[in-house]
Amino acid sequence: MLALALAFTAAAQQPVNEKVNLSIQNETAVNTEGLEFSPTFYEDGIVFISTNTVGLKKETDKSLSLPATSILRSRRTSEGQLGAPEPFAKELTSVYNEGPVCFDRTAETVYFSTNNATNGKPKLSKDREQKMRIFVANRSGDTWGEPTALPFNNGQFDDMHPAISIDGDKLFFASNRPGGQGGMDLWV
Repeated sequence: MLALALAFTAAAQQPVNEKVNLSIQNETAVNTEGLEFSPTFYEDGIVFISTNTVGLKKETDKSLSLPATSILRSRRTSEGQLGAPEPFAKELTSVYNEGPVCFDRTAETVYFSTNNATNGKPKLSKDREQKMRIFVANRSGDTWGEPTALPFNNGQFDDMHPAISIDGDKLFFASNRPGGQGGMDLWV
């Protein structure tokens, strides 16, 4: 899908009467029989969410019958293809679901979703489900600092899929919190 989006952008810039050849390739090093989604550009490649554990210890997501999702990174090879995925940051990894992620414009701050847990143990809501919360972490050199839960999180509903505005003033996210139109709604 990433190759298709780049090719479409290039095609959209061509005059209407000009013939454009598009090439779509499967990024075979990244794609698995499981789930890969929510890619975002990062340095020399992408960060994405996957059920590929790449050696990480993960719980099984019972609703998917797959390993819990992880935040992975794939760097571009010298040929321009995405290389084998690796864990993005062990500091942000748990045995539960993580992701999607977004970065501020400097890529020094990451916002990400993860299942609600305390001291590595699942924290359940009143309806006995483990909800999602949004965390933030700042980069210090080659590592990420301790993730901090955002203050609006509430363990009784899901807050997830963050997207930060370019100016960094607004965080958009999905939530099933009270006051929406029903199901998952977009909040800011």
